[in-house]
Amino acid sequence: MGSYARHVTPRNYKIELSPDVALVLSEWLEQHEGRDWDGVPVAHPGELAALSQLGAALEKVLPELFNASYTALLAEARDRLAAAHLQEHG
Repeated sequence: MGSYARHVTPRNYKIELSPDVALVLSEWLEQHEGRDWDGVPVAHPGELAALSQLGAALEKVLPELFNASYTALLAEARDRLAAAHLQEHG
């Protein structure tokens, strides 16, 4: 057991994501997991496990994934995020 594991109290973290970020991130994770993470650079298999768990957690809380207008909702979320990123970072 590494020294980090000996000194960390087990707990879960909660993070807040905007609906747009959650939706786009969920789609990205699903796309890459569906291709067995081909092309995603990882240094350790634990990183893939973490990404997979994140995707599963998002699936549990995103009703948009089952919306008949999912494709349009995703496109709108991507556009809003891209515009905000461009505005912030030029």
